[in-house]
Amino acid sequence: MTPFHRPRLPRLVRRGEEDRRTPEEPPAGAAPEASSPAASPEEPGEAAAAGREAAPPATRRAAPPEPGPEAAGSRPAPVRINAVGKVAPLGPGDRPTPPSAPEVPEDSADVLDFPGRRADAGRRRPLRWILGVLVALAALAAFALVVFYSPLLAVRDITIEGTDRVPEAEVRQALEPLQGVPLTRIDDERVRELVGEDIMVRDVRAEAHPPHELVVNVTERVPVATVKEGDQFVLVDNDGVAVGAVGSAEEAEVPQIDGGLAAVQGDSFGELVRVLQALPQPLLEQMQKAEAESDSDLRLQMRDGSTVVWGTSEDSEFKAEVLTSLTEALGDRGAGLTYDVSSPEYPVTRGS
Repeated sequence: MTPFHRPRLPRLVRRGEEDRRTPEEPPAGAAPEASSPAASPEEPGEAAAAGREAAPPATRRAAPPEPGPEAAGSRPAPVRINAVGKVAPLGPGDRPTPPSAPEVPEDSADVLDFPGRRADAGRRRPLRWILGVLVALAALAAFALVVFYSPLLAVRDITIEGTDRVPEAEVRQALEPLQGVPLTRIDDERVRELVGEDIMVRDVRAEAHPPHELVVNVTERVPVATVKEGDQFVLVDNDGVAVGAVGSAEEAEVPQIDGGLAAVQGDSFGELVRVLQALPQPLLEQMQKAEAESDSDLRLQMRDGSTVVWGTSEDSEFKAEVLTSLTEALGDRGAGLTYDVSSPEYPVTRGS
């Protein structure tokens, strides 16, 4: 196999080098131009004569070549070596595409990006995050100290509302340990524990009025009926809880339910309570007795001798409004009458 020898390429002229040569220097690689011998006018035929010695040629400097388009300001055309080792100019398809300049963001035109700055910012980011967490925890701890242990929100005034049958002085004395305690540490459960198991207290609610006032709302048990047990008339609320006792039905000032304390455990007691709770206070004070023949046949006895046929406990509020209108319209003339409001849209009044 014949070894391949890379041919020696001619030296390429660097752009602008040709322009910098002095007129005395011939172009590189250019053969000196031989001048033709001057023919003597006297001997025009002697130069061609054989055997006659020719005169030495006159030396003449070659004129500098005219600068072409390549020498004027462009680089010489690149060349390539083909498969057989010959030099050939690059064709249109062989010219390499110059690399495009990298795009520079508009906002970074006046800013130099240094690797050191980026590394420092990455190291500072975790430190800033840790400092932020520590500051937040410190602020939270300070807030908790102020809210739960600082005397800025300590109780100085206790207001008691809703007491009628329960003595207010007893409730205030029971709540005395709350003086000086921050409002944020007082809840309903603690207030109930301090008030205790008073039979007349149904529920207790605490409201904080910053900065120093605590309002305690007391819900008392209100008797809605009385039952005769022995020689006494026991007062019961809507839950059937006994809240007191009196010596007579008139002294109780609430309707009487037959059957004694055993009637409180029956199903009809709840139906009668719903009826009595729907009556406005002026009308409730006129009732003397409440009885239930069945769950659908509830009746009320008034103190003036009148009877009220109530029917079921449904629409009790509407029936109470109708009964109030009838009693107010008849006044004293309604004594001893029968009011049938079992169908409140069509009430009926009958004589005794």
